[in-house]
Amino acid sequence: MWIVWYEPGILKQFGPGWPKMIKINQKQFNDGLKQMIYQNLNVALRKAAKLANTELQKLISDLLSSSSTYASLLNGKLKSEFGLQNPEQALQDILKTLQSSVLVEVNPIRISGNVLKGGLSVSMIKEDLSDILALSSVKYSSKTFEVDWLDWLLLQGDRVIIMNAHISYDAHSTKSRSGVAIMEAGGSWRVPPQFSGVDGDNWITKTFGASKIRKRVFDILQSSLERSF
Repeated sequence: MWIVWYEPGILKQFGPGWPKMIKINQKQFNDGLKQMIYQNLNVALRKAAKLANTELQKLISDLLSSSSTYASLLNGKLKSEFGLQNPEQALQDILKTLQSSVLVEVNPIRISGNVLKGGLSVSMIKEDLSDILALSSVKYSSKTFEVDWLDWLLLQGDRVIIMNAHISYDAHSTKSRSGVAIMEAGGSWRVPPQFSGVDGDNWITKTFGASKIRKRVFDILQSSLERSF
């Protein structure tokens, strides 16, 4: 392999025979080039992983807080029916827990023959939702039973949860935890069907389902890599 270079004025200074040419070993050149690419890519990947992690946490916040279920828990029908006194704290706990589950890992670039292999891998949201279901703020004890409202919302579907009682809306009742509704004897109660979910098909899986956010995650990774070079 021949390398050729020419600098202005060099021909005048040294006379005929320029531009200068030197011969180098093809394999040494290729190996050196791959090593340089390898080192630069790994540095870029580490930077991109940090950028992507921050952006993915923001994505979780944006998607969660813009959902209709979030709004209902904060100040709507679900707040009333679950008897929530401080939904803001519970929702913040859920959000922070989901954000902390984001993991962007670097798979270091390695050279295999003439091919460079490696990249970034992403994991988000525990499949069984055990981390958010274990939060103390997503349940409370009433006078008669444990109100495990997040479990009811995400996993219990449309089944009747409370027998021989129903929700009555009475903004003037001093017995109301939410200040809007109370539970009275008679009838039965279940999670409002428009919000109810089951394992694999609920508020969280619908909000962060792979088919819904795959492109956004890919765009975040691509943008993070582009900004890291």
